[in-house]
Amino acid sequence: MKKLITLILISTLLISCRKDKEEQEEVIAVTNEPEVSDLNYYNLYGPVKSVEEKSYEIVDGRNSGRLKRETYSEYDFVLEFNQKGQLIREKKFNSTGALHEETIYDGKDLIVDYIQYMNNAVFLTTKHTRDDKGNTIIITRRNPDGSQYDKIVQTFVDSKLVQKRNFDANERLTSKISFTYDDKGNLIKESYYKNTERITNYITYEYDDTNKKLSESYYDSQNNNVSNTKFEYLDDLLVKVESYLPNGELQYSEMKMYDDNNNLTYNKLVDNSIKHVSEEKIGYDNQKNIVSYEVIQNGTTVQTITKGYDDSNRLVETATTSQNGTSKRTLFFETDDKGNWVKKTVLIDKMPIYEIQRVILYY
Repeated sequence: MKKLITLILISTLLISCRKDKEEQEEVIAVTNEPEVSDLNYYNLYGPVKSVEEKSYEIVDGRNSGRLKRETYSEYDFVLEFNQKGQLIREKKFNSTGALHEETIYDGKDLIVDYIQYMNNAVFLTTKHTRDDKGNTIIITRRNPDGSQYDKIVQTFVDSKLVQKRNFDANERLTSKISFTYDDKGNLIKESYYKNTERITNYITYEYDDTNKKLSESYYDSQNNNVSNTKFEYLDDLLVKVESYLPNGELQYSEMKMYDDNNNLTYNKLVDNSIKHVSEEKIGYDNQKNIVSYEVIQNGTTVQTITKGYDDSNRLVETATTSQNGTSKRTLFFETDDKGNWVKKTVLIDKMPIYEIQRVILYY
């Protein structure tokens, strides 16, 4: 069942990830900020203090003033940075302009607090507590009245996570995961427990001499082998994944191919349990931008995507062809004197649909 779910979702996840990448590629960072600066990640030029972004619906060729995003998973937002270029706060807003969530950071990879809102009021607050080495040792979620909703306690040895425990609102232990490593620091066993005593399942891992993972084996609470997955590489590139039932029957496989720049150019997924084959073909330009993408299901092409970029390496055009025909998405940008875009107009089949505006403040 796990492999079936994986196959059904894999293409959607890959397309979603690529759309996220497209949006990041719209402006490629060329900044003098140090590599540790989060401004590079967000493709921002200069000493940015904050970015406020809102998306509006265009009606009859004009900005209607109504907030609207292309998808329900996208939000208007505010990003705040310190003078070192590190992200310190992010706020997301829903289509009514109400605050949806707020995250406090110590740099984009270190969450301090995460606050969720409902009807403009605090719904849940999540606090991340770290030790002096920067490891997150406690994650506590609290209700608006300050009472505990649940808690995760993590134990580290030499910065390796060795145990993760989950507690409910009354501090009762509900589940536990333990992690075991070899002498090289590779994870070799992951054990799942109900409460502290009864193991529900576990996974073991094997590696080659260069620490590349060779296999994963899944077991149930009675130590019965459930499935086994093997991995093959060409140099450092993963080229084959195969999952077998305990009787040796091949259940799922994945094959990958790359170009001379190590870009993934072909991916084939086969699920024998439902007799389904899914293929992806990906093309790149000399800047490693994706310029073509084709999805093939059981030998039939179901979607093709082509992309175009401007002289600044910004994604400006995407054409998608499926059984419903071809749709073309075009982007037009306006930039400030620092080179950051402050207005983006989205056209679908030559019709302006959205206008995204940014207000950028600098130190």
